[in-house]
Amino acid sequence: MSRKGSFDFKEKLASLKKLKQTLPREVGEITANFFQDNFTKQGFDDNGVNPWKPRKSKKDSGRAILVKSGKLRRSIRLRSATFNKIVIGTNIKYAQIHNEGGTIAHGARESVIHFRKVDELRKMGKNGKLTSFMGSSFSKKKGSHFAQKVSIGAHDSVMPKRQFIGNSRNLEKKQRAYMKIRLDKILGR
Repeated sequence: MSRKGSFDFKEKLASLKKLKQTLPREVGEITANFFQDNFTKQGFDDNGVNPWKPRKSKKDSGRAILVKSGKLRRSIRLRSATFNKIVIGTNIKYAQIHNEGGTIAHGARESVIHFRKVDELRKMGKNGKLTSFMGSSFSKKKGSHFAQKVSIGAHDSVMPKRQFIGNSRNLEKKQRAYMKIRLDKILGR
């Protein structure tokens, strides 16, 4: 006979076994969402938000840092979840260099610069009398196109650390609070 406040051990044990199966996935989803939220916060939330270093170029000054298409943010997902291990990750190649920072080595390459109008090229010359550019001639006909090969030497780019995935004290608090709520509900606390 069950009375109010009684403890049905078999029922609680069955609920705990079910929780052991579902909890890793639930906590993994909370974790993936937490890391995605760092893009909204524009910094890594550890024990408070550590803002990301702003970009050097003013070209995209109105756009959020690390957000152009949203591909990187959307790629952060729960990859696997077991009771012993939860894996959150991304399949984007450039994610690691953004998250950890570092140096990118660029090899020498050739590139082609396209000019849509002769007038654009003339602006580059003195008094608009430029008739050739690096040994190539172009048509003086208005509206004609021009292309020029240029060689770009080997160089390095330094990418600042803009962490969005990693250990976080605020995330751990959030995970523990969620697990406590789920356990308290089963144990009737």
